[in-house]
Amino acid sequence: MPFQVSPGVNTSEIDLTNVVVGAGTSTGGFAGRFHWGPIEEVTLITDEDNLVEQFRKPDDNNFEHFFTASSFLAYTSALNLVRAANTTSSNAAAPLNAAANTSAYVNVQITTSEDYYLNYDSEQGGAEGGGISGYTADGWAIAKWAGALGNSLKVSICPADRPSATLTGTATWTVATGELAGTGTLFDIEIRVGDAISIADETGYHIVTAITANTAAVAFSTSGTDSANASNKTMTVNKRSAFGDDVSTYNKGTAAVTLNSATVTGTGTLFTTQFVVGDSIVIGAETRRVKTITSNTVMVTDTKWQATQATTTYKREWEYKGAFAEGPPTTSTHADDKLMSLDEVHVAVVDEDGDWSGTAGYVIEKWANLSVASGARDDQGEDIFYKNWLNKYSKYVWWLNHPSIIGFSTSAQDLAGNATLFTPAATGDATLRAWGATADATGAQTADEFANPSQPLTLSMQGGADGTAPSAADTIRAYDLLKSAEDVDVSLLMTGSHDSTVVQHCIGQIAESRKDCVAFFSPTK
Repeated sequence: MPFQVSPGVNTSEIDLTNVVVGAGTSTGGFAGRFHWGPIEEVTLITDEDNLVEQFRKPDDNNFEHFFTASSFLAYTSALNLVRAANTTSSNAAAPLNAAANTSAYVNVQITTSEDYYLNYDSEQGGAEGGGISGYTADGWAIAKWAGALGNSLKVSICPADRPSATLTGTATWTVATGELAGTGTLFDIEIRVGDAISIADETGYHIVTAITANTAAVAFSTSGTDSANASNKTMTVNKRSAFGDDVSTYNKGTAAVTLNSATVTGTGTLFTTQFVVGDSIVIGAETRRVKTITSNTVMVTDTKWQATQATTTYKREWEYKGAFAEGPPTTSTHADDKLMSLDEVHVAVVDEDGDWSGTAGYVIEKWANLSVASGARDDQGEDIFYKNWLNKYSKYVWWLNHPSIIGFSTSAQDLAGNATLFTPAATGDATLRAWGATADATGAQTADEFANPSQPLTLSMQGGADGTAPSAADTIRAYDLLKSAEDVDVSLLMTGSHDSTVVQHCIGQIAESRKDCVAFFSPTK
C-alpha cells in the first residue's frame, strides 16, 4: 500500500508483471524460406518495402513465411530475419546462384558476403572462382544471391574506344584472298578482328577478318571497285568503338530489311566479324537488337522492322549505349598518369526478363568509367577497379573472374592472361597489360595499353535455382543464429507455419536459452 515518508512524497508498489511490451518497440525474430538474399545470416529488416528489397516478393511456395514477416513489420520497424535453405550446393534441394556462364553451368551457392570474400576473393584470402573445379565455365559474373530470380539478370561489359593510329611497318595486300603480308609489322598487337584499316593508295577501308601472326592477317575491302593489289604500303587503323561511334563507312557492304520481318540480309557484309549477338544494328531511323547471326550476310533481330529498307548503309552500337550519357569509355586518369591506356570499361546490369523491374530489358544498374587496372582510383581517391566496385556497390552481382572475349582472334581469349601480361593468340608473345594487373608502364609488355578486344561482352545469367523447401534441420540452423542474447536482439520470436520439430526447438532451445523473448506458435494444420 502507498505510504508517505515526508510531506508531498509518496512511495507506491505496482505489479507490472502482466504488462505486455508494445510491438512497436520490440524487435522480432523469424527464419523461413525466401527467394533472394543471404542464407543463414541475420538481416535487420525495417519495413515491408525493405523486406521486398532484400528478400523479394512471395510466391505459392513461401507466401506463409513472407506474410509472417510482413505482417509483423506492419506494426514495428525491427525484424531480425534469417533465410533458411539447404547449403550443400550438390543437393537438389539447395538454391543456386545464377551465373553469366559461357558453357556448362557449375553449381555455386554463395551464402553471405563473408562467404564470398573468404572463399572467392583472392585479395581477402579466398581463391578466384572459390576454388570450384571448372568455375571459369560460369563466366565473369555471378548473381549476388542464390535463387531462380538471378536467371532474369544479364550483364554486359563495353571496353574502351581504341583511337586511330599509324601501323608499324608496311604490308602487301592481295585482292583475291584478302591476304595481308606484313614487313616489320605488329598485327597481333596493333589490330583486332573487325578493325577497319586504311591502306595507302587503296580505295575504301579494309576489314580485318583474321590475324595469324604479327606479319600475317586477312582483310577485305569495303569498296566494290577496289580491284588492285597493293605492295609494301603503309597502313592506318581507324578508330574502333565497341560503344558505337555513328560511323557506317567502317562497316562492309549494305543491308536490307523488309516490313514486318526480323531478318537482315546483307550484300558483301561481314556480320560474323563486325557484330556480336546483343549488339544493336541501326538501319534508317530504326534500331534493333541482334538476336542471332546466321552468316556473314544474314542476321535476325529480336523485333520486326517497321519499314522496308533496300541496300542501305548501316551502323552498329553497344546494346546499352543509350543508358550511358557519359559517352564511351577511354583511358582513366589513373592509367594515363602511369603512361598506360585503354583501361576503362562500362558495365550494365540488366533485368532481361522483367522479373525485377517489371520491364524486360531495363538497365537496373549502370556503372560508367570503371577500370580493369587493379589499384585504379578516381580523382577523389575512390577505388574504381571494376571487380572491387561491383563487389562493393552492386545489389545484383558478384565478380567471379576476368572475362574471355573474342577480338584478338576468332576464338575468345581470357583477358586475365597470366595475371600481369596478356598474350594474343596469334603470336604467343606477352605483349599487352592483362585485366587485373596494375597500371604499370614499366612492365614487360610491348605496348603500354591494356588488352582491349574492341567488342562488348553480353551474357545472360542462367543456372539459378530456388531449390526445394528447407528441411526442419535447415530451418533450425537458421533459427540458431538468433539464439545468442548477447549478439542478436529479439523480443518476439515467431515460428510461422513451421512444423512441431522447429517450434519445439524455438521454445526449448532459443526462448528458454535467451530468457528475454516470447516465442509464438500456431497449432499444426
